[in-house]
Amino acid sequence: MRFADANIFLRYLETPADDTSRRRNVDCTALFERVESGEEELTTSEVVLAEVFWVLTTKRHAGLPRPEAAEKLSAVIEFRGFKLSTKRRCLRALAMVHADPKLSFVDALIACTVTELGYRLLAYDSAFDRIDGVTREEP
Repeated sequence: MRFADANIFLRYLETPADDTSRRRNVDCTALFERVESGEEELTTSEVVLAEVFWVLTTKRHAGLPRPEAAEKLSAVIEFRGFKLSTKRRCLRALAMVHADPKLSFVDALIACTVTELGYRLLAYDSAFDRIDGVTREEP
């Protein structure tokens, strides 16, 4: 199994801008086709997925609307050969972002983590108060 950094996902998900990017896009597309079919297994971390989502949605980079970025990233996470111990959590977080474009992916991941584990959340960010199942406290 191999671990993919954010740039591997981005070379696959973003439109190539130059010759180097096009070559890398071809290579990463071939990789993700093998992952999709289950011919190859690939993993990463929630931190890498958060970085990918940030780059996809930041205006200085791809500038995609959050729901579109959530769809693209969800599709990759669902590939047969994509292995991640928190796969369901990440997919739930992306579904939350798709449903509420004002919600950040990181906040959605936090919400999914605390609800899944039954934790109370220490945070000053009152945006968490509108998420079902999250109990937010201040220190």
